[in-house]
Amino acid sequence: MTKKSKINKTILRFGLPFSILLFTFFTFQTAEAASLYFNPIEKQVKLGEVFPIEVLLDAQEENINAVEVKVSASDGFLKLKDWSDGGSIINYWAEKASVDESGILKFQGVVLDGFKGKGGKLLTLHYESLKPGQATVSIETSTAVYLIDGKGTKAN
Repeated sequence: MTKKSKINKTILRFGLPFSILLFTFFTFQTAEAASLYFNPIEKQVKLGEVFPIEVLLDAQEENINAVEVKVSASDGFLKLKDWSDGGSIINYWAEKASVDESGILKFQGVVLDGFKGKGGKLLTLHYESLKPGQATVSIETSTAVYLIDGKGTKAN
């Protein structure tokens, strides 16, 4: 079964007067049946402020069993300070969140009974704004969402 993928990057816009920064987040669609996205959609922060971004999963049509996620941010504009898995729908972490040598945050997890619904929190990321300008936070195209069909079938 082939499904169309639709990619939208998260764009962060900087440069409002007096070092106030405007962050705009768009979604990354992994498939018609499942999508990963960020919350909030838009946020104003001050230069140097640390702020949270949730990585969420919507799976309205199919039951999701596992995720393999990679998140990147524009170098120089944002710094990933920390992350939290509190309140996550993931029951078993195959790979706890970590940042690789290229600065990409990656994690893998399993939802033992599956997830079908809207707004399933995977992880909360805490970024610090470093300088005015325009930056991007995005879910990498190598990210995968898997069905709970016992075959390891990708939802995308």
